[in-house]
Amino acid sequence: MYEFTVRPTPQGYVAVTITPTMDGRKRPGRVYAFSCNEARTLFRELYLALCGPPPE
Repeated sequence: MYEFTVRPTPQGYVAVTITPTMDGRKRPGRVYAFSCNEARTLFRELYLALCGPPPE
C-alpha cells in the first residue's frame, strides 16, 4: 500500500510525498513537486481514473 501526503511549498508548488507501507511499516518515500496547474491536471486525471467523470 501507499500513503500520499499533499502540501504546498513556500515556493508556490504542490509537494506530493508517496510513502510505501508494508506490514504497517513505512519505507523511505519520494517527494514530487508540481506547479499548481500540473497538480490540478494530475488530480483531475486521478479522479477520472478512479471515480469516473466528475459531476458538472
